[in-house]
Amino acid sequence: MGIARVKTWQADEALLANDLENEFNNLADNALTEPFSATQSVDLNGHTLTLDANGDTSLNASVDDTVDVIIAGQADFRLTPNTFTALAGSNLVVQNGNISSTIGNLTITNGLTTLAKPGAQTNTVVVPLSVEAATSGSPAAGIGTGLILKSQSADETPSEFAQIQAVAADVTAGSEDTYLEILLRVAGAALNAAYRFVSTGVGLAILTHANTTTRTYTLPNVSGTIIVHGQADVGSADLKTATGSATLTPTGSEGVPTTYSLDVTMNAKSFHPSTTTTGYSETAPPTPIAIGAFGVADPGNAIGRFRVTAFSDGAGAGGPTIVRWEYVTASDRPEMWVVYHPATGAILATWASDDPTPDGQPGVIMAGMTSLRITPKDLESFTALSARASDAAALIQAKRLNPANQAYRALQLMTGDQAPSVWLARNCSISGGKLTATVIGGKA
Repeated sequence: MGIARVKTWQADEALLANDLENEFNNLADNALTEPFSATQSVDLNGHTLTLDANGDTSLNASVDDTVDVIIAGQADFRLTPNTFTALAGSNLVVQNGNISSTIGNLTITNGLTTLAKPGAQTNTVVVPLSVEAATSGSPAAGIGTGLILKSQSADETPSEFAQIQAVAADVTAGSEDTYLEILLRVAGAALNAAYRFVSTGVGLAILTHANTTTRTYTLPNVSGTIIVHGQADVGSADLKTATGSATLTPTGSEGVPTTYSLDVTMNAKSFHPSTTTTGYSETAPPTPIAIGAFGVADPGNAIGRFRVTAFSDGAGAGGPTIVRWEYVTASDRPEMWVVYHPATGAILATWASDDPTPDGQPGVIMAGMTSLRITPKDLESFTALSARASDAAALIQAKRLNPANQAYRALQLMTGDQAPSVWLARNCSISGGKLTATVIGGKA
């Protein structure tokens, strides 16, 4: 739209000073209404630049280093050095495009963040948020990314309440393994890993419930397998009957009878033990075996404790005294104990069971001798067990047992004994603080 004329002139009309002044004032007052090409900077000197016909949309720079965008009479947006601000009641909308920041933070002091990714999917999971953390170094096990959740405690604002993180256990190309971890605060300490979810198979684990009210499920402070009701085979995840045994082998000198006392700790809630003896020569009177209690004070629990006392017959070697007990368990943590002479390494007593002793105490103790805990891993070097390895693997699969205990299962199959303390006593010794087979199945 051009500049409107002040007066239409006629031929031979005189140009008066007032008419000339009006013409110049009209040009000066309406210079920007005429299209023009700027050849130099325009200085508004803090004045408002009005943009629309009714004068309520403008750019205002009345405050130093501040430009306000005023739309419909309201200040909607403000530009200050290095900052673009959408003022109260104003929104920033990106209809089709990206918001990118190479380095920086996104902070929302008070508001709700909504991420939406609409589409035509019907049975597909849509991911509207991707959290990524790349490294300029070499990735290794333990690298990951996560989200931290904060709120306000009595002494901290903000206070770190929890963290969810995805972590790599293996970053090898083509065989990466990851796990999900939840970190929580306990007793005011820093966030610490509280739950970890790991999968070693391709199947899906679905956790569901039909609670009609709030239920609390407390996991015990032990490692083990959770019982699953209704499994087809009885194994580590269902109740089963297990056997424990302890073996005492007196070795008296020729013509010198010797007394041996062995303290035995059974698994919790065990049935009463039975004893047998084998290998004694016929002597008169017969070799006696005595069973009594050890530990005078009432322990206040259901752990079985007793002392078995055996006598060598003085013929040079006494046969073993064997104690067995039966109990019900849902565990799969085989353990063995031996008592050996600290100078010679000779094993004098042994203990074996599918469950460890309560509170980690020794299964067998003899005065003046050394007790040593033996795990299934200590049996893995016994070559005699390799002949039953495949049978043990099949048993583990059928009973849903722990594959880490394959050597112990092979020993059970080889000896035909569910608690093979007798085999340990007859065929092993201790060398350098480690179990060694002395008769069959020596170290590979």
